Amino acid sequence: DTLTLTQCHMVFGCKLPAWLGFDRGPLPFHGCPGALVQANAVRHGGRNVTFGQSARLIAELRRDDAAPALLTSLPGGRSGRFLSRHYADENADWLAHRYKRIELLQ
Repeated sequence: DTLTLTQCHMVFGCKLPAWLGFDRGPLPFHGCPGALVQANAVRHGGRNVTFGQSARLIAELRRDDAAPALLTSLPGGRSGRFLSRHYADENADWLAHRYKRIELLQ
């Protein structure tokens, strides 16, 4: 299944004009409540509420040719500050299920 969701700013909650760029979307979000990649959108208490992963992390414990690693992906970016270049810099990777590899020391 594919949902269309908008990532609303934590404080302004999609109330500002879209051209200001605080919100991201609408974005395609694949998944359903019964799948590994889960997502759902409902209306509750007069508000739109969405459920889905806020971050993805895969622990790769052993590979013969590499050190153990963590594979990570964040929706949006590493910063909650709108003017930061990291505000939404990881959105495309998160939507495409691409991960950053973090090598762990042995």
